[in-house]
Amino acid sequence: MSNVRPFHVTWVCSSCFAERLSYAVACEACHASNTLRRAVNGVRVPLSKEKRPEPLRVQTAPIPRTPTGLGALDSALGGGFVPGSATLLSGERGVGKSTLALRLAAAIPNTLYVASEETKEQVEYRMTRTALHAAGVPVLVTRDVGEVLRWAKVYDLLLVDSVHRLNDPTGSSEALIDFVKENGRSLVCVAHLTKDGTVRGPSTMSYLYDVEIELVRVNESERELAYDPRHGMKDGHARALETLKNRWGPEGSWPLWLTAKGWTEESPPSEP
Repeated sequence: MSNVRPFHVTWVCSSCFAERLSYAVACEACHASNTLRRAVNGVRVPLSKEKRPEPLRVQTAPIPRTPTGLGALDSALGGGFVPGSATLLSGERGVGKSTLALRLAAAIPNTLYVASEETKEQVEYRMTRTALHAAGVPVLVTRDVGEVLRWAKVYDLLLVDSVHRLNDPTGSSEALIDFVKENGRSLVCVAHLTKDGTVRGPSTMSYLYDVEIELVRVNESERELAYDPRHGMKDGHARALETLKNRWGPEGSWPLWLTAKGWTEESPPSEP
């Protein structure tokens, strides 16, 4: 049997020391606001190093980035992933978020793919069906953010599909974002949209992320008018990556296509 103690994340009030399983703005016990702090196995997590004020300096070097190899996604990110960044990739069900996430995991070396919704076999079937060259990508099937953090330091990019299936999505987001910022890693979390087009879960969750990108369908709606109608795609092929927020790059919209063989930036030929 393993002697590793289970990794259990809770929230402790710094005012009255009451403990709860999920984050809240106000403590239910003493009603103090913004006093809940993350704790691991009942112990508040200390900062990895002493924090002190530092003077601002002019940055002359370009922002370091890791390109994804998919032009539309690189454009949506502003050139690639920035170390210490957290990206939220949202979209409606069936739009292709998981396929894009797996494409990303295959493109960037040393990426951990965290499957909180699917089994390893389901991910493998999707990889085979879409002809993605993702064999060998490490997959961790779990809903426990503690399990993710246990392996996180080994990888440069953490890709979670999806954040809503993690235990305590908001608290898990905060724990993962704290980790990547302290350790210079990058984080991508897949998120679902509700029927009214907002990210599922607490409204504050999307504000935690540095970059928010929505994967949308492009069809006969007004949204298609922004693209060249000569492409002649069948409805359901065309997509766009819309950058809603980016701390290190522009906002905008970039087209791409989802076919039976996965993602492409070349429009498929029109059918007669």
